[in-house]
Amino acid sequence: MRRRITLVDVAKVGCLVVLIGYCVFGGATLLRHAAETRRAGTCLSNMIQLYRGMRMHALGQKGALPVAESWADALVKHKLIPNEQVLHCPKATGRYGYAMNSQLGGANLERIAEPTQRVLLFESTTDTRNAHDRLESIPDALRHPRGNHYMFVDGHGEWLQEVPRVDGENQGPQEPAAEAEEDG
Repeated sequence: MRRRITLVDVAKVGCLVVLIGYCVFGGATLLRHAAETRRAGTCLSNMIQLYRGMRMHALGQKGALPVAESWADALVKHKLIPNEQVLHCPKATGRYGYAMNSQLGGANLERIAEPTQRVLLFESTTDTRNAHDRLESIPDALRHPRGNHYMFVDGHGEWLQEVPRVDGENQGPQEPAAEAEEDG
Protein backbone atom coordinates (compact mmCIF):
# COMPACT_ATOMS: atom_id res chain seq x y z
CA MET A 1 0.00 0.00 0.00
CA ARG A 2 1.31 3.41 -0.97
CA ARG A 3 1.55 6.30 1.43
CA ARG A 4 0.18 9.62 0.31
CA ILE A 5 2.38 12.73 0.28
CA THR A 6 1.01 15.23 2.70
CA LEU A 7 1.47 18.95 3.05
CA VAL A 8 3.71 18.31 6.07
CA ASP A 9 6.02 16.13 3.93
CA VAL A 10 6.29 18.89 1.31
CA ALA A 11 7.08 21.43 4.04
CA LYS A 12 9.82 19.17 5.46
CA VAL A 13 11.45 18.75 2.02
CA GLY A 14 11.19 22.49 1.39
CA CYS A 15 12.87 23.27 4.71
CA LEU A 16 15.60 20.75 3.96
CA VAL A 17 16.25 22.33 0.52
CA VAL A 18 16.42 25.81 2.07
CA LEU A 19 18.78 24.57 4.80
CA ILE A 20 21.09 22.87 2.28
CA GLY A 21 21.05 25.97 0.07
CA TYR A 22 21.92 28.18 3.04
CA CYS A 23 24.80 25.88 4.00
CA VAL A 24 26.16 25.80 0.45
CA PHE A 25 25.84 29.50 -0.36
CA GLY A 26 26.32 30.80 3.17
CA GLY A 27 29.33 28.52 3.59
CA ALA A 28 30.86 29.89 0.40
CA THR A 29 30.42 33.41 1.72
CA LEU A 30 32.05 32.46 4.99
CA LEU A 31 34.96 30.85 3.13
CA ARG A 32 35.43 33.97 0.99
CA HIS A 33 35.35 36.16 4.10
CA ALA A 34 37.86 33.91 5.86
CA ALA A 35 40.20 34.00 2.84
CA GLU A 36 39.99 37.80 2.65
CA THR A 37 40.69 38.10 6.37
CA ARG A 38 43.72 35.84 5.96
CA ARG A 39 45.06 37.95 3.05
CA ALA A 40 44.58 41.17 5.02
CA GLY A 41 46.36 39.63 8.01
CA THR A 42 49.24 38.50 5.79
CA CYS A 43 49.53 41.99 4.33
CA LEU A 44 49.70 43.63 7.75
CA SER A 45 52.20 41.00 8.93
CA ASN A 46 54.39 41.73 5.88
CA MET A 47 54.35 45.44 6.65
CA ILE A 48 55.26 44.81 10.29
CA GLN A 49 58.23 42.70 9.17
CA LEU A 50 59.30 45.43 6.73
CA TYR A 51 59.09 48.01 9.51
CA ARG A 52 61.17 45.81 11.83
CA GLY A 53 63.76 45.43 9.07
CA MET A 54 63.89 49.20 8.64
CA ARG A 55 64.25 49.68 12.37
CA MET A 56 67.13 47.16 12.49
CA HIS A 57 68.73 48.97 9.55
CA ALA A 58 68.49 52.25 11.46
CA LEU A 59 70.03 50.67 14.57
CA GLY A 60 73.02 49.57 12.51
CA GLN A 61 73.36 52.89 10.66
CA LYS A 62 73.45 55.43 13.52
CA GLY A 63 69.68 55.88 13.31
CA ALA A 64 69.43 56.34 9.53
CA LEU A 65 66.60 54.71 7.62
CA PRO A 66 67.46 53.20 4.24
CA VAL A 67 67.48 55.64 1.33
CA ALA A 68 64.15 55.58 -0.47
CA GLU A 69 65.61 54.62 -3.85
CA SER A 70 66.93 51.28 -2.53
CA TRP A 71 65.08 50.56 0.71
CA ALA A 72 63.94 47.04 -0.24
CA ASP A 73 67.36 46.14 -1.65
CA ALA A 74 68.96 47.20 1.65
CA LEU A 75 66.57 45.06 3.71
CA VAL A 76 67.17 42.01 1.50
CA LYS A 77 70.95 42.52 1.22
CA HIS A 78 71.43 42.74 4.98
CA LYS A 79 68.93 39.91 5.63
CA LEU A 80 66.71 42.17 7.72
CA ILE A 81 63.54 40.50 6.42
CA PRO A 82 62.88 36.73 6.37
CA ASN A 83 62.39 36.47 2.59
CA GLU A 84 61.45 38.46 -0.49
CA GLN A 85 57.82 37.29 -0.30
CA VAL A 86 57.41 39.89 2.46
CA LEU A 87 57.67 42.56 -0.29
CA HIS A 88 54.46 41.26 -1.90
CA CYS A 89 50.96 42.26 -0.81
CA PRO A 90 48.69 39.24 -1.36
CA LYS A 91 46.04 41.55 -2.88
CA ALA A 92 48.44 43.35 -5.24
CA THR A 93 48.26 42.36 -8.88
CA GLY A 94 52.02 42.50 -9.45
CA ARG A 95 55.14 41.12 -7.75
CA TYR A 96 55.37 43.83 -5.11
CA GLY A 97 52.83 46.06 -3.44
CA TYR A 98 54.47 48.31 -0.85
CA ALA A 99 56.25 51.65 -1.01
CA MET A 100 58.28 53.84 1.32
CA ASN A 101 57.45 57.47 2.02
CA SER A 102 60.20 59.12 -0.06
CA GLN A 103 60.39 62.09 2.32
CA LEU A 104 61.78 59.82 5.03
CA GLY A 105 64.50 58.06 3.04
CA GLY A 106 67.83 58.34 4.88
CA ALA A 107 66.25 60.26 7.77
CA ASN A 108 67.26 59.60 11.35
CA LEU A 109 64.44 57.48 12.78
CA GLU A 110 64.70 59.07 16.23
CA ARG A 111 64.54 62.64 14.89
CA ILE A 112 61.35 62.37 12.86
CA ALA A 113 58.74 64.68 14.31
CA GLU A 114 55.27 63.34 15.13
CA PRO A 115 56.15 59.66 14.60
CA THR A 116 52.58 58.55 15.39
CA GLN A 117 51.30 60.65 12.48
CA ARG A 118 53.98 59.99 9.84
CA VAL A 119 53.49 57.20 7.33
CA LEU A 120 56.69 55.27 6.66
CA LEU A 121 55.36 52.37 4.54
CA PHE A 122 52.12 52.03 2.61
CA GLU A 123 50.34 49.88 0.06
CA SER A 124 51.23 51.07 -3.43
CA THR A 125 50.17 50.58 -7.03
CA THR A 126 53.78 51.06 -8.17
CA ASP A 127 54.90 47.53 -8.96
CA THR A 128 58.63 47.99 -8.46
CA ARG A 129 60.94 46.55 -5.86
CA ASN A 130 62.01 49.87 -4.30
CA ALA A 131 58.79 51.82 -4.81
CA HIS A 132 58.81 55.20 -3.09
CA ASP A 133 56.86 58.43 -3.35
CA ARG A 134 54.97 60.92 -1.21
CA LEU A 135 51.95 58.60 -0.93
CA GLU A 136 50.77 59.37 -4.47
CA SER A 137 50.64 55.68 -5.44
CA ILE A 138 48.16 54.56 -2.77
CA PRO A 139 45.53 52.37 -4.48
CA ASP A 140 42.32 54.24 -5.32
CA ALA A 141 40.26 51.14 -4.58
CA LEU A 142 40.66 49.66 -1.12
CA ARG A 143 42.66 46.46 -1.22
CA HIS A 144 41.14 45.12 1.99
CA PRO A 145 37.61 45.44 3.40
CA ARG A 146 38.67 47.73 6.23
CA GLY A 147 40.97 49.85 4.05
CA ASN A 148 44.59 50.02 2.94
CA HIS A 149 47.42 49.30 5.35
CA TYR A 150 49.87 51.92 6.58
CA MET A 151 52.89 51.58 8.87
CA PHE A 152 53.81 54.66 10.84
CA VAL A 153 57.25 55.80 12.01
CA ASP A 154 56.52 54.77 15.60
CA GLY A 155 55.87 51.18 14.44
CA HIS A 156 52.10 50.97 14.64
CA GLY A 157 50.06 49.82 11.67
CA GLU A 158 46.56 50.87 10.69
CA TRP A 159 43.88 50.01 8.18
CA LEU A 160 42.59 53.31 6.87
CA GLN A 161 39.88 53.99 4.33
CA GLU A 162 41.11 57.54 3.77
CA VAL A 163 44.58 58.64 2.70
CA PRO A 164 46.55 60.11 5.61
CA ARG A 165 47.36 63.82 5.49
CA VAL A 166 50.59 64.53 3.62
CA ASP A 167 52.44 67.76 3.10
CA GLY A 168 56.05 68.86 3.23
CA GLU A 169 55.52 70.47 6.61
CA ASN A 170 54.21 67.44 8.47
CA GLN A 171 55.88 64.49 6.75
CA GLY A 172 59.56 65.35 6.57
CA PRO A 173 62.19 64.58 9.18
CA GLN A 174 62.63 67.06 11.98
CA GLU A 175 65.97 68.82 12.08
CA PRO A 176 67.81 68.56 15.38
CA ALA A 177 67.54 71.69 17.49
CA ALA A 178 70.63 73.90 17.46
CA GLU A 179 72.52 73.75 20.72
CA ALA A 180 72.58 76.97 22.70
CA GLU A 181 75.96 78.63 23.08
CA GLU A 182 77.22 79.11 26.57
CA ASP A 183 78.46 82.49 27.71
CA GLY A 184 81.79 82.20 29.38
